[in-house]
Amino acid sequence: MELLDQLKTSTGDVYVSLYWDEKNKVISDVWDGAFGSQENFRRALTRITELMEDKGAKRWLADIRNMKGSFDSSSDFIAKEITPKTVQLGVTREAIIQPSFVFAKLSTKDTVMKIEKLEIRQFEDYNEGYEWLVSDVAVPA
Repeated sequence: MELLDQLKTSTGDVYVSLYWDEKNKVISDVWDGAFGSQENFRRALTRITELMEDKGAKRWLADIRNMKGSFDSSSDFIAKEITPKTVQLGVTREAIIQPSFVFAKLSTKDTVMKIEKLEIRQFEDYNEGYEWLVSDVAVPA
């Protein structure tokens, strides 16, 4: 995978790294620690959609295993702005690698329930999630 970008908090800590898998047309966002603010979280999602458009992504892998914090106040932003944009760009499937941090896990559950028109599955295991994402046949939930 090719590293495309990294976003940092105001203190200079990288909170998300963005990758591209050309072969499988997958954009990946790998979160690490606290993102610091909802503005940073939303900035990252906006950047992800920009890269999806630039690269012609068809699938999205959100690896939030190491995310710290809640994004509850951004769930409507994801459901009403980010997801429709990704669908419009031709993204058909998203795999979410579940966080261990309980508040991030609850935010993920709440957000996924609001999303329509994008096939989303949640996984505990990275490899299982990636394999489902790039397969041609979806596995049962």
